[in-house]
Parts: sequence; C-alpha cells; structure tokens
Amino acid sequence: MKLYLLAFVGLEQLVSGQNADNDPAQQNSREENTDSIDDISVSDKLPPIAESEFCAAQVQKLCPAKRVRNDDYLVYNCLEIASSEGKLVDEQCQHFLWIWKHSQTESGEIQKLVSQKCPKDVTSKIASECTHHYDEPFGAENKLIPCLMDYRLEITEDASCRSYLTDISKVVFSDFRLICNFVNQCKDDIFKYSCGRNDFGQTIGEDESINPWLQQHSQGAVVQCLENHLGEDDDISDSCQRELVNLAELSADDFTLDRAFYMACRDDRDSFSDCAEIPAGDGKVYSCLFRHKFDKAMTEDCQKAISIRERLIYSADYKASNNLHKQCRKSFRQFGCDTAEIDNLQMGGEFAGLSDILMCVEKKLRKDKKDKNGKLLAITL
Repeated sequence: MKLYLLAFVGLEQLVSGQNADNDPAQQNSREENTDSIDDISVSDKLPPIAESEFCAAQVQKLCPAKRVRNDDYLVYNCLEIASSEGKLVDEQCQHFLWIWKHSQTESGEIQKLVSQKCPKDVTSKIASECTHHYDEPFGAENKLIPCLMDYRLEITEDASCRSYLTDISKVVFSDFRLICNFVNQCKDDIFKYSCGRNDFGQTIGEDESINPWLQQHSQGAVVQCLENHLGEDDDISDSCQRELVNLAELSADDFTLDRAFYMACRDDRDSFSDCAEIPAGDGKVYSCLFRHKFDKAMTEDCQKAISIRERLIYSADYKASNNLHKQCRKSFRQFGCDTAEIDNLQMGGEFAGLSDILMCVEKKLRKDKKDKNGKLLAITL
C-alpha cells in the first residue's frame, strides 16, 4: 500500500460553497481575522498551529501547557484528544487543521525538511524505490514522504529521520481519508459493514457535499471497525485486507500510531504505573497493556481495542505484534512456517496470522523438527 494522500482537488470550491455560519460568536471570530481561511492553501508556508490566527485561541484554551504549544505535532494531538472528548474545536480551526494535515506530505517546505533529515545516502539502500523523489520538484505531486513512511520501521540507523517520519505518520494515520489507496481499496468494505460513521452522524457517500474539515478529524474508528471484522474472519476483500495489514504492521512499534487504540487506551496507559514509565516505541506499550487486559482497573474501551488488536495478530498477521515478530521471526522461518523472503509488504512481502503459524509449527514439531535451541521461543505479544 502506498500511503499517498488524497489529492487536494476541489478544496477551494468546497470552501467557497460553504454556508454562512449562524453562530454570532463564530461570525465575530471571522470578523477579527485579518486573513480569510479561503486564502490559505497547502502550498503556503503555514504558521505554527498555536500561532495561527485561526487556532491560537483554541490552543490557548485547550492546550495551555507551553511545552505542547511549541510543537505542532503535540498541538495537533492535543486538539484531536479534545475533540474526541467532546470539547469544541471551532470551524475555522478545523479548516486550518485540515489544510495543515494535507501539508504534511504535500508541502514543499516539509518535503525539503524531510530530505534534510532523511538524506538520500541514508535511505537509498533501505528504500531504493524512493530515491528518485529526491530529484523531483517538491510540491503536491512529489511522493517522497509517503514513500519513506512505508519504510519507516526499517530506518534504524538514523533516529532523527525515523522520529520525524513517526510524527508525520501519527497525523496521516489519524484520518483514513488521507490515505488514498485505503479509500480506493476499502470503500466497498466500509459500506458493507457500515464502518463509515463519524461523530456528525455522517456516513461515507451519504452527502458528499459536506465540508471535509467539518467531519471528525480522528477517523481511526473506521480502520478499527474493519480490523475488527477482519479479526473475526468476516469477508473482507483481499485488497482491503492488505491495506489493513499494512497499517497494522506500520503501527506495530508505536501504540500512538494506531489512532483508535491510542484514543481508547491513553488514559489506561497512564493509570498503570508500569506502562506509564514505558516510552512509546518497540511495541512495549502494547505488551504492557495486553498484560493488564483483565485488570479491574482497565476500561471497557481499552479492553475492546486490545481484543481487536489481538484478533488481528492471531487471525491476520502476527507481525502486527512488533514484540512477537522480533522474538519469533527467526524460529518461525527455521520451521519453514514464515516463508516470506522479505518483511516489507511494499516489496511483495506476505502475511499470515499467528494461529496459522502455530499450527504449522505444531505439525513440524510432531515431525521432530526443532529450532537450534531445541524449543520454540516464548510467545509474548
């Protein structure tokens, strides 16, 4: 799956066709703005969210911590959480955030920054198919960032590059509408299982004229809904399965990248002291929360999110557990049960659920085929 963003086509027409808001407070807010949101585009050099005239007041109110306001990605995360908790993020700010989200892969300024943080000599061996994007003009048509995002987990020698790509991934993964192939490959499945609902009661295709920035900014629930059906062995199209599995693998190391899981379990992570002390990365937060699944203090929402992730690992792709993949990949391959020559789905890698892998291992053990240590590594999600 190529994490190409939906083309920013028709945005200005949608903006110009927007009905005037009848809320006097929002009308006054518009009158105070020196610039019109209609004049802002993804190709502009956008100000920090906290300094934007469209979001400054919202950030001041909802994200008062100075540490947060100095980092666009922390500000975005703060506003996303506030929105999920029912706190109002006004229309002008929502619109600005919609443009800002698109800019994360389409802005020439950000592409230039990524090319500096992730220079060609660092990425060429790992992601050779991305190298030609370095030589193309930066802008909306350049796919350097989406391409590198597909190889983020394999960039292990440059922490700065991987960290920056992780920040961008959090934004892209927060809204399935930003992932072009996902929409194309999974639209029928979204309709089939009614997974396209959001907080505005809107269903995909029900009213295509609705302004996209007025819809819930966190659309991770759509992905989670499809993951749930995939984990329950429901009939998900092959093309959509591959998209879901790819997303699961790309988010396996960092629970903040699985946006539905993160929104459901962020408070639980903080409430369990052993989990709160673990930094995101390497899949360790997932493992810690999995251990607490049946703790009385675990919230129902987080339990449900854990169950969905577990079913995805067992039924669809064991690599959706970073810890399991790292510990057992070598043994699974020695048993001949993980036959994929490469891990990256973008390069033709295959996937299999843990249940199928373990059945294969059991058959091989019955034939007295063991790994070099004489036993299988402990299975720890």
